[in-house]
Amino acid sequence: MQAEEIDLWISLLWKWVRLNWAMSVSLIVPLKVRNEARLGQVATMAKRLSLEHMTLQYKFPKYRYDKMDWLREQGADR
Repeated sequence: MQAEEIDLWISLLWKWVRLNWAMSVSLIVPLKVRNEARLGQVATMAKRLSLEHMTLQYKFPKYRYDKMDWLREQGADR
């Protein structure tokens, strides 16, 4: 992104797909899952989203990950 000067931003997303053997949920949200407790929170969030008890915009209002966020993280890794 830095070398090509790509101005990219990523917004929140959730996608629910019915497979012939299971249900699948893809989430793009600003969470770090580092333990079982956090994983449980993600599962609860996915359930609430699928039941339409909440929206990602409600949970993470105005969230947007952009080029500047990415560049900041790259600097922190060095």
